[in-house]
Amino acid sequence: MPKISALNMKVILLAAALTLSGSLSGCSLLLKRFINPEVKEVPVEAPTDLAARVLDQERAGQILFVDNRENRFPARLKSAFQFDGKPYVVVVTDVGTVANQAMVLSVQEPFPGGVRFAIVDNKKEFQAVTEFLAKHRSLLKGNLKRSGSPPPAKSSFDLTMDSLKLEDGWFNIIASGKYRGQPYKIKILIQDHMEPALKPDGSMNPLRPVYAQAVKFISLGKESDPFIADLTGAFQVLDGTEKMNAKTFFGCLPQMRKPFNVARDVTVLKLYMLEPDRGDAYCDWNLIVNAAARKLTIKMELDRFKVGLVRSLSQ
Repeated sequence: MPKISALNMKVILLAAALTLSGSLSGCSLLLKRFINPEVKEVPVEAPTDLAARVLDQERAGQILFVDNRENRFPARLKSAFQFDGKPYVVVVTDVGTVANQAMVLSVQEPFPGGVRFAIVDNKKEFQAVTEFLAKHRSLLKGNLKRSGSPPPAKSSFDLTMDSLKLEDGWFNIIASGKYRGQPYKIKILIQDHMEPALKPDGSMNPLRPVYAQAVKFISLGKESDPFIADLTGAFQVLDGTEKMNAKTFFGCLPQMRKPFNVARDVTVLKLYMLEPDRGDAYCDWNLIVNAAARKLTIKMELDRFKVGLVRSLSQ
């Protein structure tokens, strides 16, 4: 769960209060303050594609939305609708002093097929969508239909290895995946000539220190961003951003018993986030490289490190 400081809570509450008094153009609203109980109800159905896209963003039953300072807050989805050609959702959040307060959020598309939820920060748009919602109170009750139970959180995540070559002492790997039909690629560099961290009997070699910055995850630009959404969906982690970091370095202890070659052997690397000032992103996990099968596997031994991995790659 993202940490919400007392200051951020005050910012949200103050912005909402100012918006209600008509003096702020940049915040969502507490919808109940705008609902006229005497207006005749006109039900609104969620567009099928929009409903599928927004529900796909749920992680353990919640989504994240951002304010105009890029602070992130948790909420629960209630409804999705189109108004004036734009997509919106109604959510319920416990941020602030009032439990279960309703808000309307805009639905943005940071990359094809991706979703980002944000407060409505344009006053004219805010007033127009508020008037629409006043005529459609059923949106507060919810129009999203979920089929079955939420997807279970996985403990491993696979990528396809498109290419592998040795350059200047590093194995250069291009790996790919697909999120909601949108293909993506990332680059991974693995240091060559690392020694095994295990003895022949499988016990740890206490004389083998961690190789610092021996594995690097590198973004190829916007085409890499869906990787984060795919990873958080698989792990059901409510954290991270819509953008992959330009570079993320990991320390490494090869979980191998004898000398190995990444291009030839199935290689298990235990990775650690050891960068200074990244305490909230600490994690240790295994990267399994199977060049023959053209597969990379991110494997988590402990669920509590999933959040740290997502943060290390996207914040």
